[in-house]
Amino acid sequence: MSFRSRLYPLLRLAILLLTLALCVACFVCAAWLERSANQAQYARAQQDAQRTTSLLNGWIDTRRQALRGMAALFIGSDDVDAHEFAKAADALQNSADDGNRLPLAYAEVDQQRKLRIVYSAGLEQLPPGLDVSDKPALTQTLQYATEENRSTRLGPLFTTVLGDWRAYHVYPMVHHDRHSLVLTPIDFVSMVDTLPSNGMLLRLAISVDGEPPRFVFGDDRRAPGSLFTIPVRQSRVGATWYWYWDVLPGYVGDQWYVHSLANLIRYGGLVALLSLCMAALILLELYARSQRREAELAQAHAKLEESEHHYRTLVDQMPGTVFRCRIDPDWTMLYLSPGIVTLTGLQPEDLVHNRSRSFNSLIHPDDQGPVRHKVQYALLDETPYEVEYRIQSPDGRTRWVYERGRATHIGMERYVDGVLLDISERKEAETQRENAIRTLRAIINNTPNVAIQGYDPDGRVLFWNHASEKLFGWSEEEAIGQLASDFMFTEVDHHNFVGVLHHIAATGEATEPTEWPVQRRDGTQAWTLSTQFAIGLEDDKTGFVCMDVDITVRKQYEDELRRTRDRLEESVVERTRELSEANDELKHAMHQLVQSEKLASLGNLVAGIAHELNTPLGNTVTVSSTLRQKVAEFETLLNENRLKRSELGSFVATCTEAAMLIEKSAQRASELISNFKQVAVDTASTRRRDFDLKQTVEEVLSTLRPQFKHSPHQVMTDLPANVHLQSYPGPLEQIITNLVTNSLTHAFPDGRAGTIRISMADVNDNQVQLVYEDDGIGIPDALKRRVFDPFFTTRLGLGGSGLGLYIVYNLVHSVLGGRLELSPGEGAGVRFILTLPRIAPLPQENPTHD
Repeated sequence: MSFRSRLYPLLRLAILLLTLALCVACFVCAAWLERSANQAQYARAQQDAQRTTSLLNGWIDTRRQALRGMAALFIGSDDVDAHEFAKAADALQNSADDGNRLPLAYAEVDQQRKLRIVYSAGLEQLPPGLDVSDKPALTQTLQYATEENRSTRLGPLFTTVLGDWRAYHVYPMVHHDRHSLVLTPIDFVSMVDTLPSNGMLLRLAISVDGEPPRFVFGDDRRAPGSLFTIPVRQSRVGATWYWYWDVLPGYVGDQWYVHSLANLIRYGGLVALLSLCMAALILLELYARSQRREAELAQAHAKLEESEHHYRTLVDQMPGTVFRCRIDPDWTMLYLSPGIVTLTGLQPEDLVHNRSRSFNSLIHPDDQGPVRHKVQYALLDETPYEVEYRIQSPDGRTRWVYERGRATHIGMERYVDGVLLDISERKEAETQRENAIRTLRAIINNTPNVAIQGYDPDGRVLFWNHASEKLFGWSEEEAIGQLASDFMFTEVDHHNFVGVLHHIAATGEATEPTEWPVQRRDGTQAWTLSTQFAIGLEDDKTGFVCMDVDITVRKQYEDELRRTRDRLEESVVERTRELSEANDELKHAMHQLVQSEKLASLGNLVAGIAHELNTPLGNTVTVSSTLRQKVAEFETLLNENRLKRSELGSFVATCTEAAMLIEKSAQRASELISNFKQVAVDTASTRRRDFDLKQTVEEVLSTLRPQFKHSPHQVMTDLPANVHLQSYPGPLEQIITNLVTNSLTHAFPDGRAGTIRISMADVNDNQVQLVYEDDGIGIPDALKRRVFDPFFTTRLGLGGSGLGLYIVYNLVHSVLGGRLELSPGEGAGVRFILTLPRIAPLPQENPTHD
């Protein structure tokens, strides 16, 4: 970087700093002028405020002197009449300096201790005789009425009906041993109206007797637009006066010309300095640009020379050949780059100016005419041209070249500038590609059973093999260039097909074989199994290949198979309906059998109870007949007067014993009937209630006792007390009954003795586990898995229905919500484990539950 280039930024910075310093000086000078003007204005305003306040104090002093003069009249005279008061008031009223008559009044406390107006001059609202005891503004000042008092006071403030603040200026005193007042009203508005207009606005606040100050004129807010406020505080006539003078913009002491001068210095100087700064910067920039332009021109000249050297070097290193030639029959070369050696085997000097031979002699004879025609046609429009042709080198080799050029003007002459590129390898690759395409075309066209088509992204046919003609009915000439929707797809199918092509283009993955319906030329519909994949085309475009296999015959077979399947499904549905009806009938029959089994169980229960009741009832009949005989004998002895004391005692003892026997038999019958009633009710219904497990089991066993009373069998229970279930006692009683009946029927053949045991295996808060077992002959292992099947019995034809354990299983699982398991007992016999919830599920509306 040169010294000048480094100097320009420093000069710019110096100009900016100087401008900034001068601007700051202008602002400081303007601020000093304004501050001086404001100080002078404030001092003058203070003087005016003091002077105006003094005027108002004089207004107050006038009234104070009038009050003191009137008070002196009363103090110096023992008896003042109305005439003397009026004469004195007239003299004092004329002394007012504001030209208005001064209102005065004299008030005195009478014998009733009421403050009344005695004399009044110029006060129509306070006529003589008026009782003013209800006016605190006057009565509160009586506390200062003493014989020693020689001063006036300002009474409490009050407001008029119109909202104006007023007060009484009073002289309290004692006259003839009575408290009295000489007073005059103070109208603050009238007081302020006496002030001259000087551009200041007064706001007045007064504090009486130590109370908070109240604004009697104006308020506590400064006047809008005021410049500043001058406060003055004074204590006069027993009150504190707060004078607030708001100085308005039109104040006579306003230094407007000074402010104008300050603004002129501030803003005018700023504009002038900025203008000078901009002018200096612009001049400096113009000078700097001229210097840069001169340096750039010198640098550009050096770069141009260097660029020309680089261009020559670059052209010499290019793989092609750069040339310039005349427009003549020989295409006389004026310049050829060294690349011509590789292309023709000749040096550039051999062809420049046709020294050894002309360039036209190297062009293949068959290409000379077309090349000349195309070049001359482009030269007429002076547009670039491109042409491919063959050249023959002196050694007999033929090479393909690509030439691109255009006409240029140098003075009045026209030349051709262009470039020659060797494209022999490209031409050879194109030839090989064409041979490969012909081979692939032959393979595609001769594939017998696979229809192959090519499509662009819009679904337009690019190629069409012979198998496609056979499948669809359209020839290759008719199909190529047409959209698939124009002849074999519906609009919907074509839209779906194009969507598949776009998906392939986005993912690059081939589609899985898919079934497509297509329309043949003869109007029939064909089905194809198609797959599509993407291929690259010329100019980086994407094409798609679709390979189709005709599956129309297979689809026909599938349709026939589907119809056969539908007929079979209809047959299955019909058969299922018939089976369902048969199943419903079977369920109904089983339900009837279950009810019959319940009724049979209940009948056995009734028979057992009837047999059990015979004993207590027979005993009752025997005792009652014996007692009746004894009564008859006692009556005979009594009638014949042969009754002895011993016989009477014997009769009483006999009656007592008979009554005890009858009572015992009746209690036994009552217990049997009560147990039977509870068991019968529970068995005949599925009422859900809270019950004690041990009590319920014992009640059931008491009703079953007649069945094994005269047998060698015994039933033992081991159940804890106070185990309560919220469940269905009826189904539980039927379960116990069926299990006991089943054991009596099957477990103890040939009258052998046996034991049935009912115990509790486990108890918790959620469930109980009840164990029923006997020591009978047990159940063979081969039959254990069928014991819960309906109609399974080993006593078929001997009275067994095969529904006992089936009913027990259904009641445990469906009604009580528990589980029933058959486990091997200790030794012989059976062992059933009933796991029951302590709170059974709510009833389900199904035949099994009913």
